[in-house]
Amino acid sequence: MKKFASGYLSGALTAFVFTGAFAALAQTKNDAGHTFDAPFRVVGEKGTILSVEERAGGGVMVLHGNNGATMTLGANRDVMAVDIRSSPTEHASLIVSKTETVLSLESGKNGLLLQTNAKETGISIDRGDVEVAHFGQKAGKDAALRIFSASGTPSVELGSAAGSDGAGSLRVLDASGKIAGFMQGTEGRGGNAGVAVDGKIVVLLAVTPSNSGGKIETSDSGGEVVFRAGAKTDGGGAMCIYTDDGDRCYGPYLP
Repeated sequence: MKKFASGYLSGALTAFVFTGAFAALAQTKNDAGHTFDAPFRVVGEKGTILSVEERAGGGVMVLHGNNGATMTLGANRDVMAVDIRSSPTEHASLIVSKTETVLSLESGKNGLLLQTNAKETGISIDRGDVEVAHFGQKAGKDAALRIFSASGTPSVELGSAAGSDGAGSLRVLDASGKIAGFMQGTEGRGGNAGVAVDGKIVVLLAVTPSNSGGKIETSDSGGEVVFRAGAKTDGGGAMCIYTDDGDRCYGPYLP
């Protein structure tokens, strides 16, 4: 995954090696009970089952299972972290710091990340090092569902339209990341939809400026309108065709 829990939990433990019974550890006893000096480890018949040490100004405890499986718990004044790992590619981790919370799940090349902080809150799905989906709010953007291609290029975005006072928006992009189609609401009544080629709108469906009905416009590859039709303010419809030989309109000119 692009993001993994924290370097705070990474690296091999430097454990104090001892033999014999657990009682052989350096310890003191007071009213609070027994106190053991770290680092130390607890060893069973098949090897280490528990490691404890001080790291980064806090404590780290690792439970060791069979075949290299581990569960690591760490804490200092700035962060608390838990990492559960059955293999190098199968793990779950949770990081809680003063500024953010991150939950990371990974299985093979697929991963899921839940993150929240002052700038970004959302769930992202990764395939390898590429983010293929994100649901939430990215830094500087409104909340949305975003789908990406296998190479990481944006494909679909479903959310709220910029400057529309919360109206919905759907954007579909082509393989190069340019707009290919859209549908969005407006601040007033209704909305608009369109189809684009190479990032330029060639078909537009929209509400007329007077909100008297709908209109359709088609454009050439240069963005020039070649056809327009829609509802008139006083009822009925009208249309215009624009050519190099002149304009032909049926009914009053449509705005």
